Amino acid sequence: MTSDQLKVKFLEEELAKFAESFSALQESVEHLERQAEAQQAPLQEIVDSFNSLKGGIKVLGWLGAIAKWVSVVTAGGTAAWIYWSKLSGK
Repeated sequence: MTSDQLKVKFLEEELAKFAESFSALQESVEHLERQAEAQQAPLQEIVDSFNSLKGGIKVLGWLGAIAKWVSVVTAGGTAAWIYWSKLSGK
């Protein structure tokens, strides 16, 4: 065999090794992609739950603001009623 033929044979062997490595790497990537897709659905459910909780917390904030004003008005009305009761002697 000539040196050129040896070089070609060596390159063919290296190319075959590279092709095997590339195939193995491609299979690993496909496996990881399948795992990522399998994990996406539960994670999306968690994100949706947090978004729902965020909306619920906003509603509770609104209810808290309403309750604050209702308590102020109630306290004022109660104070006025007590004052009126004391003045009228009842």
